[in-house]
Amino acid sequence: MLSIIYEGKGERMKEREILLEARKSLPIGNQMLILERLIQVDVDIAEGSEGSVYREEAIALLHEVVSQGWDTYETYDNLAVLYVKQGNLVSAGEILDQMDAQSRADILGKMNTETAAKVAEILKPSE
Repeated sequence: MLSIIYEGKGERMKEREILLEARKSLPIGNQMLILERLIQVDVDIAEGSEGSVYREEAIALLHEVVSQGWDTYETYDNLAVLYVKQGNLVSAGEILDQMDAQSRADILGKMNTETAAKVAEILKPSE
């Protein structure tokens, strides 16, 4: 991939341009690797002077990853971190709540029915 050459040279903006072009030419079903690399480039560039714009782009791309069903725990973790860096604590909190709910569901899904019911009752928020 041509973008790897620019990454090796530290030319992140050129790498980003190549990835954006590649993204335009591929159908969405074939863009997972491109999106992952583009998100990382945007996050890396965001640490520089144009942080806010590139963080917003990374957030949008992460939401696209979610909408395609390619999301993992790290996807949500990255979203929460980016929202905090953007000062959007409400959205960060919503993402953390989603992560918490999914973690509980994953844990309960691995238990037998009787144990899961007991644990769910214990974890149920008091009203």
